[in-house]
Amino acid sequence: MGNRHSLLMRNGADDIPDDGSGRTEPPHRLVFDEAMGPAVRVLLGGFGLFTFLAPWELLVRPGHPFELAELPFWLVSLGALAVGLPMLAGEILGLAREIVVDFDRRLVVETTRGDFGLRFCRALRFADVVAVEMVENDWSDGPSTWEVVARIAGARRAWSIHTFSGRQAAEALRDDLATRIAAG
Repeated sequence: MGNRHSLLMRNGADDIPDDGSGRTEPPHRLVFDEAMGPAVRVLLGGFGLFTFLAPWELLVRPGHPFELAELPFWLVSLGALAVGLPMLAGEILGLAREIVVDFDRRLVVETTRGDFGLRFCRALRFADVVAVEMVENDWSDGPSTWEVVARIAGARRAWSIHTFSGRQAAEALRDDLATRIAAG
């Protein structure tokens, strides 16, 4: 996934936006975009089409009507379609995710959008955020990544804010968000 974010990680005073008054302050909104790149879309489409081979070979090509003895083949075919159809939908729609942390309105807004005008949005008030944490994702086939998440009161799963390849950047965002959300 190609990640693009507009957050300036503050390593010094040069990274804090200046409004021209000589006073520097952190940004009022942090925006994180995660778009599905063309390579991922092609892979999803290829794997999705590949799953159609099982139903084709087991059911369509032989050309005979449904019989009870073929029930296992129908189940295998339905399983293949259950995997392949969502992959094709993801390829066709090209979903992208945007997280906006708005400090003025005291909201975290997640927007998922796709081609053909699809758009899903959900918002979270700062008062519902229990904690901002960093989770290490230790991958077996590559380097670890660090994910900044917001723990929500009464929710089973945390909201993923952004994923980083470096630990220091994730820690900086976690500390900044936790401080600014708590100060509210």
